[in-house]
Amino acid sequence: MFQSTPNKYSSKTQPRSVAQRPGTGPCELRVNAVELLAATQRQKLNENRFETPHFKSTLQQLIAHDKFHDTTHADHFLDTFLQLPSVGRLELSDRESQPYIPLPARNIIDLIDSVGISANDTFLDLGSGLGRVLLTVHLLTNASCIGLELNPTLVDLASESTKRLGIQNVTTLMQDISDADYRDATVVFAYAPCFGRAWRQCTDSLTRAARHRSFSVVTLGPVEPNLRDSRYFEDVSANGFQIYRRTPARA
Repeated sequence: MFQSTPNKYSSKTQPRSVAQRPGTGPCELRVNAVELLAATQRQKLNENRFETPHFKSTLQQLIAHDKFHDTTHADHFLDTFLQLPSVGRLELSDRESQPYIPLPARNIIDLIDSVGISANDTFLDLGSGLGRVLLTVHLLTNASCIGLELNPTLVDLASESTKRLGIQNVTTLMQDISDADYRDATVVFAYAPCFGRAWRQCTDSLTRAARHRSFSVVTLGPVEPNLRDSRYFEDVSANGFQIYRRTPARA
């Protein structure tokens, strides 16, 4: 177990390239090598030797490898490291909920970089699923992370993964997004289609919150209604994300 502190994850070393390690060059990378990388990183986490730059660099190299070779090693690395169950094997009890669609690893990196998420943030994920985004954002930024998820199976699995990894300051709650409390969130994120009553109530709540303080709302995928026309938010979209930032100047 470890405690979450602003400088908890070491940044003292720079990793060797995945391609520089014997037998794991870009054209030679295999699933077992990816799983070995994930196991090594998980052991470091368990032993409190986790180094954020090394983990992020490994993930970025796998993303580059995937783009060139049309593979999915980065996502397999992330799920193996986080010990998340295969989505295809999940038996979801709530048939009325949206299907679970994991955010790809490449998009998680882009999300962090595009918004500039840091240890000073409280990150709120609307429809957080297995906690993939929550855990990765926390490990790469040390931000406090809260997920809202309606499906009880996903909530239980996400909580189990967080506990098994010994990670604190990451919480998954079984709650509808229309009932969310946005008072402490500095970054609010929603992935996949957002429509209907719950999302309309969510945008109304975000607009009311924007009257009093600064924060960012980030979405990826079709969204209706959006916050583009709100006088409280500035559209600073980037890298395929719809990013709406409320600043004091927009009050």
